[in-house]
Amino acid sequence: MGRLIPQFSVDVKREKYPDRDTVSSSVPGHTISLLPPIRIYNLLPCELDYVVNEGQCRGIISAQKNRALHEVNTEQYVIVGFSLENFRQCTSLVIPPGSSSFSTRLETHDTEGRLLVLHARVSVLRARALKVYVSVPYWIINRSGLPLIFKQEGTNSESAGQFPEHEQARSMVPLLFSFADTEASMMCSMRVGTELHPRSFPQWCTCFSLEKGIKVRRLMVSPNDARPDWVYTIGVEIRQGRGNYMCTNYVVLSPRFLIDNQSSSVVQIAQRFAIKELHQHRHHISLAKPKSSLPFHWPRVDLDNLLCVRLVDMPGCLWDDLGRSHFLRVEVILKGATFFIIFMDCAKIPPPLRVDNQSEVPITFHQTHVGNELLRATVKAHTSVPYAWDEPTLPPHITVTAPGGMSETYDMTIFRAGKKLYYENFFYIAFSGTFLEPRAMVKVQPGSKDVKCQELVLDVPQGTRVVINKKELGKRSQLWRMTSTGMLQHEGSSTPREPRPSAEPGRMLVLDIAGLGPEPKKYTELMLRKPDGRRRLTQTWQFSSDGRLCCQLPGMFVQPRDGFHGMRRGNDVVLGPPQPVSFECMPNGVPLEQAVTNQKMRGGSGVLLVRVIPKGPTIVLCISDFMQKVSVSTSSPDVSLLAQKATGSEDQQAPQLDGSLYLLSAFAQLLQLNLHLSGGLGVSVINHLSEELVYAVLQNIRVNFIQSPSSQLLDASVENVQVDNQLHGAERPVALYVTPLHERDRQRHLPAIVITAERLPQKDTDVVIFQHFIMHMKNITLALEELLMLKAVQFLHHLVDDFGDDIFTDNQLQRAHAAASANARRFYFNTLKLRLDQVKLSVLTLSHRPPELDAIKKKVGWSLMRFEDVVVELDSFVKSHPFESLEFLVNNVAEHYKGEFQGHAAKILGAVDFLGDPVGLINDVCTGWSDFMKDGNAACLIKGVTHGLSNSTAKMAGSLSESLTTVANPGRQLEQRSRSTAAPENSSEGHLVTGLRRLGSGVVGGFTSIAKHSYQGAVNEGVQGLLTGLGKGLIGTVAMPAAGFLDLVTEAASIVRDTSKPPSHVHPRRCRAPRLCSGPGGLLPCYSTTQALGQQFLCNLTDASGDL
Repeated sequence: MGRLIPQFSVDVKREKYPDRDTVSSSVPGHTISLLPPIRIYNLLPCELDYVVNEGQCRGIISAQKNRALHEVNTEQYVIVGFSLENFRQCTSLVIPPGSSSFSTRLETHDTEGRLLVLHARVSVLRARALKVYVSVPYWIINRSGLPLIFKQEGTNSESAGQFPEHEQARSMVPLLFSFADTEASMMCSMRVGTELHPRSFPQWCTCFSLEKGIKVRRLMVSPNDARPDWVYTIGVEIRQGRGNYMCTNYVVLSPRFLIDNQSSSVVQIAQRFAIKELHQHRHHISLAKPKSSLPFHWPRVDLDNLLCVRLVDMPGCLWDDLGRSHFLRVEVILKGATFFIIFMDCAKIPPPLRVDNQSEVPITFHQTHVGNELLRATVKAHTSVPYAWDEPTLPPHITVTAPGGMSETYDMTIFRAGKKLYYENFFYIAFSGTFLEPRAMVKVQPGSKDVKCQELVLDVPQGTRVVINKKELGKRSQLWRMTSTGMLQHEGSSTPREPRPSAEPGRMLVLDIAGLGPEPKKYTELMLRKPDGRRRLTQTWQFSSDGRLCCQLPGMFVQPRDGFHGMRRGNDVVLGPPQPVSFECMPNGVPLEQAVTNQKMRGGSGVLLVRVIPKGPTIVLCISDFMQKVSVSTSSPDVSLLAQKATGSEDQQAPQLDGSLYLLSAFAQLLQLNLHLSGGLGVSVINHLSEELVYAVLQNIRVNFIQSPSSQLLDASVENVQVDNQLHGAERPVALYVTPLHERDRQRHLPAIVITAERLPQKDTDVVIFQHFIMHMKNITLALEELLMLKAVQFLHHLVDDFGDDIFTDNQLQRAHAAASANARRFYFNTLKLRLDQVKLSVLTLSHRPPELDAIKKKVGWSLMRFEDVVVELDSFVKSHPFESLEFLVNNVAEHYKGEFQGHAAKILGAVDFLGDPVGLINDVCTGWSDFMKDGNAACLIKGVTHGLSNSTAKMAGSLSESLTTVANPGRQLEQRSRSTAAPENSSEGHLVTGLRRLGSGVVGGFTSIAKHSYQGAVNEGVQGLLTGLGKGLIGTVAMPAAGFLDLVTEAASIVRDTSKPPSHVHPRRCRAPRLCSGPGGLLPCYSTTQALGQQFLCNLTDASGDL
């Protein structure tokens, strides 16, 4: 074979430069491009072997790469053969000389004879350069971690390219898939590989289509014994490629659940049933190390799908939550077809719940209906405990138990005060003089002051005799309670009672004296008796104001036998007159032996107030004493508890108190900012093509910002908002503006936008807390022109460079997106409200678009209908206590208003132009009738009816004319018509001239239609084109004059519509003319009114637009 000569295709393009030599220097007038004769693009995930013209040249193209071939002469037949690994030689691609672009199928078989269909697309460029794209209809990407086998539904064999190794482990390379049997169902089915569970029977799943979307399938494997089936849940996400991969669909198979451990701890994960008998289900427990991920499949789908976790590196951490609590943040995020279960540390996130005990007694709480005693927590007095639900599937209720056993249940979703809690507050009857000095000051040698530290109280250790004894905490024989009748009931001699009231009174003994009655100037022992109304004088007691205990007998006081010298343990207690000699006295002069008072066993009043209040994103169960001033403020982000702190063994309680005090200095600097922009603010958006798209104006802006240690306050208002469509030839020059209100409407002087917000301090957390955020907007009119929307999409895609080839990446990117969403800063709003009551919506379409914008429209998949001034009533977006990321909240707002607009689909459909806008006709008639009934103005009624009828006539005739023109005048003439209709005339003469010009153009086009189309068809396609052109010409002979006549009717109706237009249909003018975006050197100059008007004048000369 002789030496091959490299060949090139030469493309010569004439640039738009002057024909004559009008410049002093030489300017290139042509661009010469040297192209390879053939370039082959491998759009497969594997290597592609090629052979051209039976060995003229051959080679290997790597996955997703391309190769230029210079040894091929495209003026002759080109035969290209392809082959893949594990596939035999496929059918050849034949490219005849002089052919145009085409697509074809290439059939290849694997080593077992199974068919795979490839697609070959040949694109012919200028200078006969060829591009050959080789692709496959589907890539099946297996991310599930399981070996999976696929087949076409309705066939008996697996799909091509699958071999015994695919039964053992998943393929790291995407599987090439196509529907080989055209007569079978175009559905796909899959199963688990046979080697995953040897000696078992994998079953084919329910078939699914390979159309774009997300699906879920369960793969079942039946063991050969009585054990339950293994079930694997697989998510199937199908999406279409972009760019060169438009003909390829990605079928991504991923686990339905993916564990992503972003915390600093090693986490064990198991389904709930597996933790009950760990020795039997140890193989069902998974281990996730920090910063790692693993797929998760439920071992038993027939049981509760609940996950349990355990921190392996946390000492004493058990499945059943024994002992101290450890918090782990869990986020479940759906990305594609996979639920990402993300575990994170809770360092910068406040707890979901908190129990604040501001009372004087310890309380116990637990989630209602949770019977595990180990999950009952005790909160000491003046401490705070963070909490999370032990059983999220149970109702969000907490049961609180007070000392003594009385309990109540509180719903943590209802923010209000709940039922009060009561506890028995027994007391000791103590000799006050024996509590004057602490025990540490007891002297070694007994003395007169020893009695001041003995801590003596009344005791009934046995029988009914009352003696003096040393105080012992909680000893029932020393506890007393005062009844409502003034009796002192002895707790130790009474029957133990239930916390709830009982209908059967138990045994009760009260304090009394021995004997039938007291004797004057004698001392009578105290004892216990049953309540007796006849002994009211000796069974009714009171603690006097001077600190003594006495009954209803005057001058008789409780004291030890023998007075001061009887202050010892075991001595009797008597009732009698004061001793003749006082050895020690209290500061108020009462003898020390007669100083008797009550000492409560527990602090507080015995009545507890319980409230559920939101404290930022944390729901707080606040418990306080009835007589105590509550120190919780619902406007602060955290709670400030009392100064006392518990320093016992429960270390997890004390730090919560410190965490509630640092917030006072979060906004330490006082700041007040008042901003007034009377002239407003203008924002101009210019794309990469030096075109000004929109110009937004915010007029008379007022901002008032106040920062104090406790909050940040923002009040902002904008008097007027207007967004101008700055594209030349815009049908509605103003895209957005505030809908004018009636002159009698009292709200017409209010600002267009009002924002009020209050932010609360939060330090060292990833949480932004707002007490409220309220934005109110007045009714707006929105005119969406298709050209502006496509230009905006083009501009945004240019910024993100989203028009390149969609090369499929690994799931690490999806995992990173999910982790970023979980770690995003959270926003909490006590009240979030966005109010926009009404939108007057218009959508204006184009009959012809430039090729680049047409490609964008196909890419985004828009299908627009033309309508104008549809009034859409909207409900406000209101959320109470949301705690989400900003992305989630924005999506919620978008979904809310999307649903609102979809709810008015029937009204929008009734306003489309091709139906004559019946909704607009009804609105115009109703508005005129309403004005006539209110003001008696018949002119308003006539104008409303006239405007409605003429508007409907103009729209219906215009739609019919456009449809006829589309059928009869494709191509350049349709483009010319589109340019002429893009500039509406505002005067009656302009409408009339336009209508007559289009009528004349239609008549002339009808006469010349047959000759023109026949000639163009014969030149382009020969005899076949001649016949096709003759048919188009016959259609144009009738359609074009009819379209011209309808255009004349449209313009005539437009004249009537404009002259009868009510004030509510008058559109505002632009704030300023479109700017000149390209200055000297191609740079963007400052705005100049002179330059803008000059540019507008030049555009008017070319009939682009007549509106400033």
